[in-house]
Amino acid sequence: MYDSIERLHGELREMKGSSHPKIFLEMALIHAAKAGGSTTAPAFDQGEVSQLKEQLSQLQKELHSVKTQSPAASGEEQHQKAPPKRRPQPTAQNGASVKQAARMLQQASKEERAKVESKWQMSCAR
Repeated sequence: MYDSIERLHGELREMKGSSHPKIFLEMALIHAAKAGGSTTAPAFDQGEVSQLKEQLSQLQKELHSVKTQSPAASGEEQHQKAPPKRRPQPTAQNGASVKQAARMLQQASKEERAKVESKWQMSCAR
């Protein structure tokens, strides 16, 4: 296992400096395939395999029963329970809301409005 990793690492270094990196990749795959062929597959206990099959079939049955139990009703309940999302109030850079700014401008004098409008025009021009 570690030999394969070391070999792949060496081939990767060779690929980085090569004008034909595919050749090194192919050689690494050939070496990995040869090394993989010499190992034997682990033996499985047939009792464990049959037990796993039973557990899998039981889980499939449970999943099927959960899916058949009025999925539309449970989906509707989730939508009804979720509170409506609040939209954040638009705010200016200093944190004042747009409504507050509108109220202040209604109460402001002409000179104060002219100052604010000139600052807005300068900031929009940026």
